[in-house]
Amino acid sequence: MRRGIDVKHAPKFTQTSSTDNGAKHTLSVESGFYKVLAERELREWQAVLASYLVINIDFDDVSSTFTPENESERSAIQVTSFHHAAGEKDQNPIEFEHIARAFLMKEEASARLEDVAHYRDASIAKSAGRNVDAYNGYFLFLETRYCDGKTKQREQVRRLLGETVFVDKLKSAVGSFKAEFAGKSSRLPVEDCDESDVSKLVKEIILLRGELRHHSLNSPRRWDPNNVKRYELEARFLGAVCGYILLEELFLRTYQPEVMQAFVAQAHKNNFSLALLIHRLPYDGHRIDAMRVTFPTSVPDIRTAVAAFSNVIDATRSAIGLGGLRSLVCLSEDRKIEVFTAALGRSFDDPEEKIAVGTSIRASIEYISDGMVMSGAFRLNIAGPAIDRAQAWNLGTQCTDHFFERTPDHELLSLKVFAEKPLVEIFSYRVGPGLGR
Repeated sequence: MRRGIDVKHAPKFTQTSSTDNGAKHTLSVESGFYKVLAERELREWQAVLASYLVINIDFDDVSSTFTPENESERSAIQVTSFHHAAGEKDQNPIEFEHIARAFLMKEEASARLEDVAHYRDASIAKSAGRNVDAYNGYFLFLETRYCDGKTKQREQVRRLLGETVFVDKLKSAVGSFKAEFAGKSSRLPVEDCDESDVSKLVKEIILLRGELRHHSLNSPRRWDPNNVKRYELEARFLGAVCGYILLEELFLRTYQPEVMQAFVAQAHKNNFSLALLIHRLPYDGHRIDAMRVTFPTSVPDIRTAVAAFSNVIDATRSAIGLGGLRSLVCLSEDRKIEVFTAALGRSFDDPEEKIAVGTSIRASIEYISDGMVMSGAFRLNIAGPAIDRAQAWNLGTQCTDHFFERTPDHELLSLKVFAEKPLVEIFSYRVGPGLGR
């Protein structure tokens, strides 16, 4: 927010259309100087979010128009203009908190607008299945960031290998993608890459870019425009390298304590603050006070519930331990909304009781995917052979973490954890009836 500027220069939001996928809004700024300033600051904001979420704004929606050189040619032009339609793209789940915090970090992205623009264009191309364009775009990001205008292969290899951040993230991507490259025919030797020496892989990344960028009909390695899917894995791999770089450099810095404090302060100032009371119900012989937590939002949702559950488990474990905790009931401070409940199975009522679990447990889940309520199950291997109360609570948090690591775009409604032989309930969790249904 900029202070000391006349309100007549304030931007205006207007809804220009509405479809089944939601409403489309236009942001307009009347004054020329402030229009340029607003565009730059929005681009900085986009850059902070780029590794998490690609947001298209009108200045990304370029239209092309064909104008005849003379009237006799007008009738021969069948298509006079076209522009990209704003469709659905593969995205991480969108959380308002992340989008809002990025505004507090936008100045950090000021010097990165050019290379991040290449990353964003490449990510859009990848979403559309234009894998060759995506690979070229991701390489442009690296070339702009690290190669200082040098285009010779030997010089680019030297410069990239000299960048510690790039090499570290390349090694991380190799570890993540080795299984996917196994048995696949690819120019990139990811499967056989020794992470102690990535020089050969860096050279092949550059050579492949040259072949995809310079599409010569005389080259035996020319690519088929009708088979760009062939390069999907390579594009995803190079995109992961670039994404890891941006994630650490910009987006993850929105979690720095000073940024979080500023965000919470703004939320309180603008009355966007949700207080929850979590009642920690003990076993006999224990006393545990209720816990109050606040979130920078106005309405609880499914992810707020999971965050509150994680917070109270961490706080209780650190303060008094989990052995005396029977169940949790989380309500909004005005007691109008039930946010979540969680509890151990009845077998733990005996303070000396441990549940035999063997080497694995089974978790049944209910969740929301693409707006539909779904159910499923998974197994987790554990140390075993028996667990106590504290270990049961830790197992509950381990299962919720496992769920979100596997399916970050889904929303967890309920979770029940069982020992299978014999079938005994260990832990249960569910969100309140008004959340997410």
